[in-house]
Amino acid sequence: MGKASYSEELRFAAASALLVVMVCVSPTEGNLRQDRAKHSHSLDNRNFSDNLLFEVPAVSNIHCSVSCFSDQSCEAFTYIPTSATCQGHSSVPTSASPSFPSPGAKTFVLPEGKT
Repeated sequence: MGKASYSEELRFAAASALLVVMVCVSPTEGNLRQDRAKHSHSLDNRNFSDNLLFEVPAVSNIHCSVSCFSDQSCEAFTYIPTSATCQGHSSVPTSASPSFPSPGAKTFVLPEGKT
């Protein structure tokens, strides 16, 4: 992907600030969001290229979760620790989705009606 647009940089900055607030003010809030996102073990170790909404730097699953919860179109996210990257998807990837190997990657599916 190319250089991030100004609006993408602002969205990332806002999500980063929210993560800091959640960790500093209420560490359980991040855990609650993480717990609501269901880990899809069958999709682990894959990097999915279809229905990609965003790809941003991320330092943890929680950071990735915040980015996806913040985007109304996001239904699933993949955290890739080897590249410290978060990918948000507009639909849930399946085992048949276009992908390539990415050791350590974990895909999470958000609940319907997320808030």
